[in-house]
Amino acid sequence: MKEIEEIYEEMKTIVKNMEDEDAINEVKEGYEIFDKNTKMLLETQNMDDYFKKYEIMCASEDGVLECFDLSNLDDLKHHIEENNISFDELKIATAQASCAALENLAFEAEEEY
Repeated sequence: MKEIEEIYEEMKTIVKNMEDEDAINEVKEGYEIFDKNTKMLLETQNMDDYFKKYEIMCASEDGVLECFDLSNLDDLKHHIEENNISFDELKIATAQASCAALENLAFEAEEEY
């Protein structure tokens, strides 16, 4: 998907634009769980599989990606149904949520250093 590739390019740019090496390392370390979760969700083949993996992620409360700015499975399912969102659109929202997590980590790290 081209749009997901563009989001990943934006994410690379975020890290490239950081200047402090300690901040970069902090962001990379903090982003690991989000990256793991993003890859897990993007590798799913259908909505049901996606929902199962998302539910596991939400239960662990570690590195939850807030797709469509929603942080729990029930709200996400309701939003998808109500707005007739396709599986491809959900995957794009997943990549966007991952990018937002990276941006937040970068902002916090730059403020700290």
